[in-house]
Amino acid sequence: MWSRWLFWGFLIWLAWRWGSPILARLRQDSAPGPTPRAPPPGSVDPGAGSAASASPSGTEAFQEMVRCARCGVYTLRSESYLQGQQFYCCDEHRRAGAR
Repeated sequence: MWSRWLFWGFLIWLAWRWGSPILARLRQDSAPGPTPRAPPPGSVDPGAGSAASASPSGTEAFQEMVRCARCGVYTLRSESYLQGQQFYCCDEHRRAGAR
């Protein structure tokens, strides 16, 4: 009698131990990623997206970092705002201008 309970308990424990990491991986793969913000029209350099191409291994390639002319924070070139020759980290700093 006890051997049956032990056997079934072991099978349930085994299924839980093997199944939970697999289910967690599946949930992580199907979760939507963060949506990138869209800069206002005309404020991003047209060639900025060229550095974001994927490498042959399937991972994202390195992207160029640019410094905000207002506060000095570094952001990805593809996510920065361009006005003239100056890059900005956000639209508010782009409107305020360089220091």
